[in-house]
Amino acid sequence: MGIFSRIPDRTLRKTWLLVEDTHAEFAGTGLKKTSLLKAEKIAVVHESVFQKRLGSMPADIMERIATALKQALHIGP
Repeated sequence: MGIFSRIPDRTLRKTWLLVEDTHAEFAGTGLKKTSLLKAEKIAVVHESVFQKRLGSMPADIMERIATALKQALHIGP
């Protein structure tokens, strides 16, 4: 998923998720500020590119990510 810090003024697509810095578990995500996740921006990146683990997404956001990915890939209902 693509992670972007520029948040558009327009309505977000169904395949985009806003992870706000006001979320109770935001500190654990490793993100520095409110970010936009775009499910249609899928990339394969070799693990050697990463220098360290950034963080993890809370369960409620992971559920929204799964839904957005299914919509982006046209999987399921």
